[in-house]
Amino acid sequence: MTTEKQVSDITHGIAAVTKDETDGSIFVYHFCGYFEEPSVADFESLRHELETDPDFGLVDMEFDLILATEEMINHVKEENNGK
Repeated sequence: MTTEKQVSDITHGIAAVTKDETDGSIFVYHFCGYFEEPSVADFESLRHELETDPDFGLVDMEFDLILATEEMINHVKEENNGK
């Protein structure tokens, strides 16, 4: 028996972000949700995918990958509620 996971089951995430140095605000370009704590390999794999796949719009762009905050995770869950 397989249990299909839903967005509501996400507990962790990695976000591709840039930070505005003048006011400290963070702009999230991409969010990838996980059902367990992401590993170093997960960060490396996501970075490679974002830097090489033009579908994400981040090729040749400077960005940081950060462990998603609880606020980010909750926002994704709320945006996908009922979908």
